[in-house]
Parts: sequence; structure tokens; C-alpha cells
Amino acid sequence: MFSITLTPEIAQAIEESRNAAYARPSDFIELDDSKPTEESIKAANALLDTVISQLGLKNDAHLSRLTDLPPPAISKLRHGKLRITSEVLMRLYIATGISMEYLVKARSGQI
Repeated sequence: MFSITLTPEIAQAIEESRNAAYARPSDFIELDDSKPTEESIKAANALLDTVISQLGLKNDAHLSRLTDLPPPAISKLRHGKLRITSEVLMRLYIATGISMEYLVKARSGQI
């Protein structure tokens, strides 16, 4: 498991997001109007699968609970209906401690 240190600002943002009413995926993930490519879908799935395997999680539901991303958002990311934005990367970084550089490279399919 990874260890991270949160700044007071990030800790406050996390607390506010947890105290908010159930968030719709569109509240924090930009909808992508362009048609997803097979490569972008593969990269998104590879990123999510890598995070799940590195942390020893069982499935997307466990990832959802860890990152506070609603299960429908994870599903839409996997199917190319939503794209992995900086907000999603930040949630993954905060929840897992995996380096932002690695996450960005994985998002673009470079890993």
C-alpha cells in the first residue's frame, strides 16, 4: 500500500466532496462529445486495471468505494462514455498514492 501526505487544502476538498450529496458523474467528469477510439478505451481500461491490481482490489466496486467515484462513472469510463480527466486522476492519486506522472502516462496509453 502506498503512503501519501495530504495538504490541508486537498484534505478539505476531499471532506467537502464526501459531505456533498450523491454526485452525478457529470459533476466531476467532463463528458466527451467525440466518439471514443478503441485505443482510448483500451488505455482507460488498462489504467483502471493497473490501479486495481497494484492495490490488490477485487473489482470496480472496490475501486469506486476507495476513490469516491460512483460505480456508474467507473462503468462509463471503461466503455468510453466518459473520459479520464484530471479530476479522475487526482482522485486516483489521492486514494492510492500512485504517482501522478504514472497515472498520466497510463491514461494516454504510454504504459
